[in-house]
Amino acid sequence: MARRPSKVAEVLGAGDDDAPRGKNSSVRRMSLAAVAAMLNRDRNTVMKWTEQGCPAITRGNRATGTPWELDVADVVEWLEKRSAAAVAARFGDGDSERIEKEEADRRRAIALMVQDEADAAERMKEVVAISLVSRSVSRDYANVRKSLLGLGAKAGMRCVGQPAVTIQETVDGLISESLSNLVYDKELTALSGA
Repeated sequence: MARRPSKVAEVLGAGDDDAPRGKNSSVRRMSLAAVAAMLNRDRNTVMKWTEQGCPAITRGNRATGTPWELDVADVVEWLEKRSAAAVAARFGDGDSERIEKEEADRRRAIALMVQDEADAAERMKEVVAISLVSRSVSRDYANVRKSLLGLGAKAGMRCVGQPAVTIQETVDGLISESLSNLVYDKELTALSGA
């Protein structure tokens, strides 16, 4: 049983293995729709490519009934060059090596200055190490959480039969007591010298 030709083969009229090949062969000359089918693109996309400089053997003209004729190899070559130019523009080409090195040196110098400023600020106790702050905050969070979780029971035992104002004062006092246990506040006060 013979295989049915693919959609691309149908559009291209492929299947003639004896067709001439080469720069001027008719196999490479295709309509706009055939090139679009071969490259798995929309016909309008290929049309836009021609407006952007994609080479065409014959430009289509509805008024005269002239169909589009493109050399698929030239189209593929144009697409490759366009892609290469886009990559070169984005990442730089061989001519911009010196500029890239100068830019890298400039960025390195800035990074070293920032690092020196941070080291000086730490020596002058204008900044604190993140690890120290993290440990202190974690410890304080755990202590305050534990204290506040027991707040309801403590307030309930102290406020049986008391008026609302007394209950509020008691709860405020217990919260202040819990917050006074913050070690980090004490360490910051000690570091600032206050």
